[in-house]
Amino acid sequence: MPIKDLPLPLRALYCRPLMLFAACFGIGAVVAQGSPLPLWLTFGCASALLLSWALIRRVGGRSFGALVMAAGLFLGAARMTLAVDAQPSVETRYSVQLAGTIADDPLVDAEKGRLTCRLTNASVDGEPLSYDMRLYLRGGTAALGRVRIGQRIEAKGHLWAPERATNPGAFDFSQYLWRNGMAAYATAQLSDATVAGESEGIAAWLSGVRRAIGARIDALFPRSADLVRALLLGDRSEMSEDLRESFSRAGV
Repeated sequence: MPIKDLPLPLRALYCRPLMLFAACFGIGAVVAQGSPLPLWLTFGCASALLLSWALIRRVGGRSFGALVMAAGLFLGAARMTLAVDAQPSVETRYSVQLAGTIADDPLVDAEKGRLTCRLTNASVDGEPLSYDMRLYLRGGTAALGRVRIGQRIEAKGHLWAPERATNPGAFDFSQYLWRNGMAAYATAQLSDATVAGESEGIAAWLSGVRRAIGARIDALFPRSADLVRALLLGDRSEMSEDLRESFSRAGV
């Protein structure tokens, strides 16, 4: 049968096999995120399917396409299950000495007087951590605005274990952080912190470009700079709560 007369999944398999496999891999990961399967089961099924594919790959037909798609689904599920299982256990600890390097561009919420950033090479009471953590740093807006990516922070604060979802479909803060490479979050006051070092490297340069674009936006759009910043730079720090709620209600 000519390829053009085949059903769409088989046509995609012959013309774009890797694309179809990647799509199934992604679907499997998303499904496993909501209801993870045992790792041995997902890896076992994926291995059996790939072995079957290797044995009958010359036959082709519907069974061939089904095997490749199913293998992609199970491999995606196995990858997500492996990532979830690897999440370290975190214990909430109060009044500890926190330290780490700012790994992304800090976001300052002027209304809340709070800076949010990711700390890498982090430690607690001098003990190195095997994971990154999110830091919420409170203080004056002007002082927080001078904190830059690449700088080293040492502060007295609290380390928190993120909450897991207790109801099906509820927001899982723990999984949200872990998907972004962080297993815990910390809170501290800027008055109890020391920020040292220079902002250097490609990430720091890109951050400077981003700030320059932000300043240009402020000059060109004085009445809607907060909205334009959010749309173009993903910077929602200047958005008012009313505007955020309006976007939330609209589902945007």
